Amino acid sequence: MYFSRFNYVSDHEKEGQRLLMNFLSRSCDIVDDESASAFLEKKDTLSAEEKEYCAERGYLYRSEDEETKLLEELRTSEAKSTKTVVLLDRFDNK
Repeated sequence: MYFSRFNYVSDHEKEGQRLLMNFLSRSCDIVDDESASAFLEKKDTLSAEEKEYCAERGYLYRSEDEETKLLEELRTSEAKSTKTVVLLDRFDNK
């Protein structure tokens, strides 16, 4: 089990719950303090059901290589994209 390097656990806690996000998979969930601690400390204390859910959401992978492969696929996909952004600055206020 590999904890994604793109996981983020919020510092803000409210009623024993915190926000867990993954910027690679674009997942966001509310978790209890115990689960938040598991992600912060990267400890294997999650139940089998929690592990399955977290793997589906992109918080956990079987290995670092699995996550790296996904990242490379996304990079390749973006490189092939035909999107173009043009920024035009006008400093003369016209």
